[in-house]
Amino acid sequence: MKKLITTVLSLSILSGIIPLYSSAKTFYVHNGLPPWSDTFVTGDINKDGSVSIGDAVILNEYIVNSYSEYFDIVRFDVNSDGYIDSFDLAYMKQLVLDPDSAMTAECAVDIITPSSPVPDGKIFSDKTAMTSYLSSFIEDETEIESYSEKYNDEFFKENNLILQAFLQERGRGIFYTVSGCGKTPDNKIRTVISSNYEEYRGLYPVTNTYLLIQTAVPKSQSSENDVPFLLDTTRNYPDVSSHKYSSPDGANEILITQESFMNVSDIRVYLKDSSISYSPLTSLTVENGGTPFNDNGNWYKDDDGNDVFGDGLHYNITWFDDSVIIEYEINEGVMDKVSLLLEPQTDPDQIR
Repeated sequence: MKKLITTVLSLSILSGIIPLYSSAKTFYVHNGLPPWSDTFVTGDINKDGSVSIGDAVILNEYIVNSYSEYFDIVRFDVNSDGYIDSFDLAYMKQLVLDPDSAMTAECAVDIITPSSPVPDGKIFSDKTAMTSYLSSFIEDETEIESYSEKYNDEFFKENNLILQAFLQERGRGIFYTVSGCGKTPDNKIRTVISSNYEEYRGLYPVTNTYLLIQTAVPKSQSSENDVPFLLDTTRNYPDVSSHKYSSPDGANEILITQESFMNVSDIRVYLKDSSISYSPLTSLTVENGGTPFNDNGNWYKDDDGNDVFGDGLHYNITWFDDSVIIEYEINEGVMDKVSLLLEPQTDPDQIR
């Protein structure tokens, strides 16, 4: 039976983004990656730089037993058709017999500053066409010149270059890298990108940063007639929402994130401890997949005169000088609550 790679990728990604706190840490929402680059060889599953019988063994084990210790399974889709199946194994055998036929792709990711709408991605065989393309949406000559120096006439003697812009909605810096590249049976060159957010994307500020995905492939394995396309595997993340709540005097702020997957909601509570960072306070679980926290709510006083903010139905937050009590719905009409000190947690045992 065929294994749809997007499904497999979704499960592997999910296992990586649900954080398990072994120790308290401060989460900086502005940190990004520097300009990034890597090299991919079609069929090189174990990442040793070449295709060999060892890669075929790993692929066969996965297809037969649906198991692998490698998380970067986008490399298992050797023929880039979107599935991991016996066709990949057949193609892998060809590559083992003729390793030089395996497509090599050198990929890089940079931040760009477009001044006009960005056109679709294209593949280029010379510097003139590349610079003309960049000039259509980048005004900064210095920025264009940096690519002309990197991808010069000498480069284009043996290589073609694919340029594809990608809108990164959240985060300052680069939060996406290339996780794989390959050529499909119908001459499409697929570049797979994935995010490197440490935690929930909802924690990161909206910046609408444009990234330029660069894929260099040998002329012997590509042509201007090939069609490049991007596959963003981070679209398989589960639904995540985040909500900020401030104390009546504005001195304290908590951030609550909710992530729902397979009828279980993972809820995290953070304390803002500076202008750009949050520290975890605790985690909560709602078994029925409910997400009780929202942006609706009003201030009122409880029977003891304490300030409370909430919608009165799904959640209520009672504020004190140095703590909060968070009441939240775990089933329809059934509430649970947790009391938290408003100070960064240093004891891992305090963070469930």
